[in-house]
Amino acid sequence: MSDIPAARELVAAARRHIEAKDREAADLLARAEEMMWREKPGKPGAPTEAKKVTPSLKRATLAYHRRHPRASVFTMATKFGSGVGRISEVINGKR
Repeated sequence: MSDIPAARELVAAARRHIEAKDREAADLLARAEEMMWREKPGKPGAPTEAKKVTPSLKRATLAYHRRHPRASVFTMATKFGSGVGRISEVINGKR
């Protein structure tokens, strides 16, 4: 199982323990420690443009799907102004 925070602590402890005896090994561990931190994204992701799935949108989507069972998810998403993933989730009962 992965536990990055615990691994960071172990590497830091090993570096401190080795530092006095083996400078090169301590430097390698220090470099490894730096690699164990993820940089935060510089900017937030793109804003969503599709409508949220409301109860009325859900009912309308399911009714349309019953009347037009062969309609593609893309067609329904375009018709209702929502994303294909959301429409698929509604049809499959995951929303």
